[in-house]
Amino acid sequence: WSPEDDMSVADLVSLLPIDQQEEMIADLDQESLQWDASFWCRPSQLQAINSTHWLTVALAGRGWGKSYVLSRAIHKYAMENPGARMALIGRTTSDVRDVMILGDSGIMTVINPDERPEYKPAIRRLIWANGAEAITFSAERPDGIRGPQFNAAFCDEVGSYRVNPGSGLVNAFDQIKIATRLGQNPQIFVATTPRRVPTIMKIVEQAEKEPDKVMLIRGSTLANRNLSASYKEVVTGLYAGTALGKQELDGELLSDVEGALLNINVINGTRRDDLRADFWKSLPYRVVGVDPSVSANPNDECGIVVVGSTGQRKLYQRTGYVLEDASLLGGPDEWAKQAVKMARKYRAMIVAEQNQGGELVRMVIQAIDPKVPVVLVHARVSKSE
Repeated sequence: WSPEDDMSVADLVSLLPIDQQEEMIADLDQESLQWDASFWCRPSQLQAINSTHWLTVALAGRGWGKSYVLSRAIHKYAMENPGARMALIGRTTSDVRDVMILGDSGIMTVINPDERPEYKPAIRRLIWANGAEAITFSAERPDGIRGPQFNAAFCDEVGSYRVNPGSGLVNAFDQIKIATRLGQNPQIFVATTPRRVPTIMKIVEQAEKEPDKVMLIRGSTLANRNLSASYKEVVTGLYAGTALGKQELDGELLSDVEGALLNINVINGTRRDDLRADFWKSLPYRVVGVDPSVSANPNDECGIVVVGSTGQRKLYQRTGYVLEDASLLGGPDEWAKQAVKMARKYRAMIVAEQNQGGELVRMVIQAIDPKVPVVLVHARVSKSE
C-alpha cells in the first residue's frame, strides 16, 4: 500500500468541502461513528484486522497505527469468539499495560465503552462480557508462556523481544507459536517496527514462501494523515534518505547494515553447506568473540560469534570460518551464560572487548565458569581502519 492509495473513509471525507462533509455524515450516529473501525481505519489496517490467516504481521514505520490495529484486532476476535482464550504479549509488563491496554491506542481507549472488557491487572486479565478473556505476558519472561494454550495471540513489537539463553535461544514469540493451538483456526497477530533480527527475518521469509498462511502488511509513517504536519516535517528532515529512516519511517526491513564491511551477498556467497557437523574439531584455533553490553536492559544485541581457523604457519595462508552466531539481546548475566555455553560446546577460549566494563567483563563470565579462559582486548581503531 502506498500512502497515496491507503486512505480511510475518514481521510476521504476530510478532503471534501465542508458542506459536503456535513452532508456525508449528517444521517450517521455520531456516538457510534467515533468507535467505527470501518470509518477510521485505512484499507491496509482493515486488511490486518479482518485477516483469517494463521499469522498476520503489520510490519510498519512508527506512527503508522500498529497499536491501534492490534487493539481493534484483539477486540474483534473477542467479540466474534465467545469464551475464547487469548494472549497479549508486549516487550515488558509496563508496555502491555501502558501501550496495549491503557495507551492512547490501547484497547480500553479505542473500543466503545459499551463493549470494553473488564481489566483486572491483579490477575493479568481482560475479560469480555461474552466470556472471552485475554491473559497478559511480558516478553522478558518467555518461559512464563509455557503451559497455557490459546485460540489467538496478539504480539506487540516482536522485533525487540529478548531471547532466553536457558531455553536454547527461544524468545516469547517462539513460545506463543507453540501455545496458540486451540480451535480449528488458531491465529497470531503481530505489530512491529522492522528490525534486522532473526525473528523478523524468518517471518518475512515465511510470508514469501507461504502467503496462504502468513499475511504480511507493510506501511509507512506518512500513511497516517492524523499526524501533524510539523511532526512529519521534522522526522523526514532528520531521517529521510538514511537507513534508520527506511526502517523507522518507511517500515522497510533492511538487508544490510549501513556502513557494514560485509554485506549479505558476500556472506551468503561464502557459506559452506558441505561441511560435517563436527568440522570445527579439525580447526586448531577456535575462539568465542564477545562484544559485551553492560546495560541490564540493552537496546542492541550483544555480539557473540564463534570463529575458527586452519593452522598454517603463515597467517595469510590460513582459512577462517564463522562457526556459529549466538548473538542475543540480553543483560550481562544472559550474554555471559551464552558465551560460556559456546566456549564449552566448541572447546574454545573467550575473547571479549573490554572498552565497556573492563575487568568486570571477565568477572561476569568467570562467575559462571571460572575454568573458561578469557582474554580481554581493547579496541583502538574503528572497523574501517
